[in-house]
Amino acid sequence: MTRDVKLPVVAFAAALLGFAMLLTLLRFSRMDIDLVLECRNLFGAPGLGLHYLSEFGKYFPPTLLILSLPWCWWRQSRPNPPGWRPWIFCVLVYLSLFVVVNFNLKPGFSRPRPIDCHEIRPEAKASFVPVFSVASGLPKHLEAAPRSFPSAHAFSAFSLVALFFVLRRRSPRPALLVFLFASCLGLATGIIAMLELRHFPSDLVASYALVWLTCIAFDLLLLRPPHLTTENPPSPEAPIS
Repeated sequence: MTRDVKLPVVAFAAALLGFAMLLTLLRFSRMDIDLVLECRNLFGAPGLGLHYLSEFGKYFPPTLLILSLPWCWWRQSRPNPPGWRPWIFCVLVYLSLFVVVNFNLKPGFSRPRPIDCHEIRPEAKASFVPVFSVASGLPKHLEAAPRSFPSAHAFSAFSLVALFFVLRRRSPRPALLVFLFASCLGLATGIIAMLELRHFPSDLVASYALVWLTCIAFDLLLLRPPHLTTENPPSPEAPIS
């Protein structure tokens, strides 16, 4: 199996793993609550510095896209220009996730945040809603808007994985570093949001799986290299003497 075929398979398997974790949290919905309580008891409420780190994870990817536009424009005038497909790929990944998460999934499920669930805070007014369940009959005047599922902070930080798909063919080692940075930033951003009682673990896992599936789809549409034709077959490797 070639590298270009192998990576989408592995990436799809990673996305399936995310959805398998979601289904596990759906089957054992109490785990969503227990994980929030355990992490909160273990680490406590995050300070102002960690809060800004979470906000950095949310706003860094779109800022990077905007700032990279002049560089991409300049790069097209240089020898061997990469074309606009890599930048368009990253923009489409982020914008499609932004629209789907913020304008479809969040208002569609209307899941209360942990801070408004009396299972987390006894003085709260709302009840816990399991993942993939549509909330109804929510009390008014909640402390936070009921838009917990999925996590916008986590999807935004995880969306840096799009750069991994862009770099993986030409620069495998920098691509691996980007993958590790995006994974750590997404994990840190999501955990901080969970400690601040803004998200459940299933919100973070859903964002992770959505990012992978979106990257796979646009990778196959925009970044997949053209197949070799019979008119231009690959030259055979020289035999080892």
